[in-house]
Amino acid sequence: MRKLEWFVFKILLPLVVVNFIVCDFLHEYEWVTFGLQFGPIAAVVAFIIVVGLLVKRPYDEEKVEETDTKGGRKWIIFLVVLVISLNLLWGEPASNLLNIKRFEFWAIMIIIPLLRAFDYKKKTDNTREEKRYF
Repeated sequence: MRKLEWFVFKILLPLVVVNFIVCDFLHEYEWVTFGLQFGPIAAVVAFIIVVGLLVKRPYDEEKVEETDTKGGRKWIIFLVVLVISLNLLWGEPASNLLNIKRFEFWAIMIIIPLLRAFDYKKKTDNTREEKRYF
């Protein structure tokens, strides 16, 4: 992974996500504005899109790297613990997505990561079908 990609995906994007979550709980303060909460996310997404369009890798350079599932699980666990602790210690957030009393939180933060942990395979995986139907 290139240094810029590593910096954006491993450092900048997680910081922006944590900023979004914390700012959602501080919605009653006047200094927490829409731009402060959503501005960094929009800037990082725009940066990723622009860099993706400008920097095209040659076909030979493209390699499918194995994803770090252990690091991904730790990140999801960290986010869930952060949201639950902010709900218990600070109060209700502005959005329903981060409110532990709402179904949206449990669907997005708990159920979907658990479903992704299962390895779903079709009956036709790893088999070669010789018949062709036109």
